[in-house]
Amino acid sequence: MSSTVITKAEAKRAFALDDFYGAVYALFAERPRTSYQDANLAAPWFTIETRNRCFNCIADALDGTELEPFTARISLVALQILEAAVATGNVKKDAVADWADVAAQVASKLTENMYLPVKKGAGDVVTQLSLLELLEWRLPRASPYYILAALRAEIKDPPKELEKKTDQALFLLCMTRAYCNLRARALAASVVLDHYMQTVYKYLEHKSVYRIPDVYNERAALEEAFQKEMAKDDDDFSGE
Repeated sequence: MSSTVITKAEAKRAFALDDFYGAVYALFAERPRTSYQDANLAAPWFTIETRNRCFNCIADALDGTELEPFTARISLVALQILEAAVATGNVKKDAVADWADVAAQVASKLTENMYLPVKKGAGDVVTQLSLLELLEWRLPRASPYYILAALRAEIKDPPKELEKKTDQALFLLCMTRAYCNLRARALAASVVLDHYMQTVYKYLEHKSVYRIPDVYNERAALEEAFQKEMAKDDDDFSGE
């Protein structure tokens, strides 16, 4: 990662405040339920365990392709698309893995650069169009990874591998029950970066120009879930 000095003024220009808070708003659940909860209500078989199996399968499909550097970000968008599809009540349990493949295909196209290779007999254009029609062409593309990128852009002389480590850490946090039930999902990015800046790298004087409100008092539970995930493999997620 480049260690170019980025001032707060430059960060503001790179990630305009209006754009940042627009993304926060898009991630803010005004409805009583989160996207996972909507999916689970429509399809009780779509448990957190099933969701996470799909999440991992999507990530595995991206590994080893040109999209591998963006695996975490694309996987989460694909998962959001899958959750939205399941929430329609039109996805059957025995076909959810196929729908996950199609969601990954569609999510990869949002990069407008590189596409996930199509598996033989699955994820063709017709199937992708079926998914888009099921969602009425409204894709939940906003994710905490946009927020995380904006928060990282403020950092002067960012630590080595900060991007890689925080991307991986957010991926793991997104697999927790706390995240599945998180209404203000932009908080996830803040929890991850604050942990690395304050606890791992000791950038104690770093203060963000952005503010992410904890409207539902969810941050404490999210931080607890995050700490448990980090404790499972300190070597992979330390600052070393």
